[in-house]
Amino acid sequence: MSFRRPITPGFGALLVALMMLGACAPRAIAPLPPVPPPAGGAACLRELTERGVAFQLVSEPAAISGCNLVNAVRVAGVGARFDKPATMTCGLALRLDDFETNVVQAAAERHFHRRVVEIYQFGAYACRNIAGTHRLSAHAHGEAIDIAGFELAGGLKIMVKADWYDDGDRGRFLHEVAGGACRMFDVVLTPDANADHRDHIHLDLGPYRLCKL
Repeated sequence: MSFRRPITPGFGALLVALMMLGACAPRAIAPLPPVPPPAGGAACLRELTERGVAFQLVSEPAAISGCNLVNAVRVAGVGARFDKPATMTCGLALRLDDFETNVVQAAAERHFHRRVVEIYQFGAYACRNIAGTHRLSAHAHGEAIDIAGFELAGGLKIMVKADWYDDGDRGRFLHEVAGGACRMFDVVLTPDANADHRDHIHLDLGPYRLCKL
């Protein structure tokens, strides 16, 4: 005699639906390890040096209209070079180095089987407000950078303005990069956020929390 509990029609339908959903679900990407807060002061500069990040110390400008820049460095690149140097806090430079290693290069290898060699960016520190507001941007404290695109080994260029809505590997690469950034930065804004970000991905370290993919 069998004591197996019979499956009711309703439960059976639910079980089949769950199995179908599981079969159709996209392959999950392993989560990144927890991101520690950026080191500060001399410890941050020492860590940048130990990682081999190319940087120069920057004299901190006097605060103007609320803008200020503390523990500032001028960075020529992290793992991949920047198309032009960018001035930012040491903490942001460390976080960008983690981002380049754990997100950008991993996505490039997955989609194109090659590495990113250059990162195109519109700048980091800039004494200005958030567009359309009277509130200072994270750029005003050197805690933000705008990424315009990437060049991979062999000369392949992937630009946010041209490729964000691409249905192929270019678009998937950019969306994966932005999704990974959301796990490492406090604010991530893409072309889906508004027209002001149609040609770049904005990354910053706070103080707000927003991920707009």
